[in-house]
Amino acid sequence: MIITKTSLRKLKSERNTSTVAISTPLASLISLGNKNNCRMKIGGHTILVSIVCINETDSCIYISNDLINLFSLPFHPIDIHLRYDEKINVIEMGPVIAIVTEVVSSSTQRVHFGNIHDFCIEMHEECLKRGALFYVTSMSSLATEEKRIEGYIFDNEKWTLTPVPYPSIVHNRIHSRRMEQSVKFRKLLQKLHYGQTPIFNERFLNKWEVHELLLNQTHLLPYLPQTERILSQQQWDIYVNDFEKVYLKPIYGSQGKKIMVIKKTENGQFIQVNQDDSQEPINQNEMYEKIYPTVKKRTLYYSEGHQAHSIP
Repeated sequence: MIITKTSLRKLKSERNTSTVAISTPLASLISLGNKNNCRMKIGGHTILVSIVCINETDSCIYISNDLINLFSLPFHPIDIHLRYDEKINVIEMGPVIAIVTEVVSSSTQRVHFGNIHDFCIEMHEECLKRGALFYVTSMSSLATEEKRIEGYIFDNEKWTLTPVPYPSIVHNRIHSRRMEQSVKFRKLLQKLHYGQTPIFNERFLNKWEVHELLLNQTHLLPYLPQTERILSQQQWDIYVNDFEKVYLKPIYGSQGKKIMVIKKTENGQFIQVNQDDSQEPINQNEMYEKIYPTVKKRTLYYSEGHQAHSIP
């Protein structure tokens, strides 16, 4: 298998709708030999194409306008990663990387991708350097049953909506847990799994799941605070007396929101640190009664207060 980077360009003369013209240096590099056809794969599309070799000094590959439309490629020249598998006679270009997220349209007709907008521009720039195709799309577009999907590519300093190839890999950056639990998202996962398309960050992991995963990494155990779920007042009574400070965190919280910090005073009473300083210390039963409405509404877990450590 030969892997290289080449320039993908539009074929000027339309000899055949499925024609691919490959420069002599590229054909020699990938050991194409005298083959006059092969299968070409870009993202989720594979098409049988005819091959002609052309005398050009650059390492480049030209494809017809019809193939550009069939693969849903941008019409301008791009540098792209190419892999040729001689055993199965397949030229694969890409990968095609898609971020699926919420897309917000503004009154100025410009789109925005929320708090990952700058990250998407960085991804575009990095993919451009490495010879990958990159776009941003919505859950609705990627989950469609239509043959073509649409996504936003970054061109001329702006995001443009255009037909795009089916992705080789998907990065899930949907911000809503409720949206991830929707029928539409489940259909999207089914579609990706059926097409054997890898998805990174497939779903939200709650804090308890993350904690259990970390517990399996023995080298991390010295750095993990003792952590338990709040299931009863009896459990609370045992745990809260073992430490001077505990953190109560919602399992599905994020960005440090709705964390309660309970601190034991010198006389064995308790205060909630992240409230006003005028509060009176209360005993552990009263503190449990105080936090119980929150415990009842959402699953909490609590963790001992500890000093941050650097992991060597």
